[in-house]
Order: sequence, then structure tokens, then C-alpha cells
Amino acid sequence: MTLELGPDDKRMKLRYAGSCRLCGRAHGAGAEAIYERARKAIRCVECDKTAVEAPPVEVVGGEAGASARREYERRRDAREQRIRGEHPKLGGLILALSDDPQSTKAWERGAVGEELMAKRTSTTSR
Repeated sequence: MTLELGPDDKRMKLRYAGSCRLCGRAHGAGAEAIYERARKAIRCVECDKTAVEAPPVEVVGGEAGASARREYERRRDAREQRIRGEHPKLGGLILALSDDPQSTKAWERGAVGEELMAKRTSTTSR
């Protein structure tokens, strides 16, 4: 089975080096590959020939806001590790005196909003 070319996919010789989004193999400029405009990614011609259709994904109910909470914690922890790594002696002070970036705060705020909305919905639906 081969993956079908989407309306924005194009088989071409690459102008720039890149890596296949399916197997991760690096391809240099001039290599033949399929460019997926929508994803701004490439895939190997070989991967395209040997592609297997992905099994259906089972959707499991979870807690509202859980994925946003995980993303917030991931970003917060990565920032903390980066600052402590770059400034071993002053890292704790820097973290204590500075706020998280706005993008990180937005993930936390989104998680809180989803959690509150789920609580309101569950109490009004009874």
C-alpha cells in the first residue's frame, strides 16, 4: 500500500536538506522525496512505498484540562532546568524573581479554565 498524495503534496527534488517525518532518515538537497505543504515536512519515497495504514486510534475519556496541565508543567519544568543549567549558582534566585513567560502562563490558565468548565457542566447536568 502506498500513501496517497494529498492535494498539497508534491514529489520533487529537495532544494534543502531535511528528514523524513515517518522514519527520521536525513535527505540532502537534491534527493527525491515527497513534500507535504500542509505539514511543511517531507517523507521518503521509500517510506511512501512501504507505508502501512495506521491502526484506528481509540479515544479514551480523560479529565478536562489534563493535556493542557501536562503541557504547562512540561514548559515550566523545561524552563527551570534550562535556567538552573545556565546559572548553577543563581538559578534559584532568577526563578524566584522572574515570572514564567506569557505562553507558559496561558497553558496554565487554559487548564484551569477547562477544569472549571468541566466542574460546572457536571454539576448542572445532574
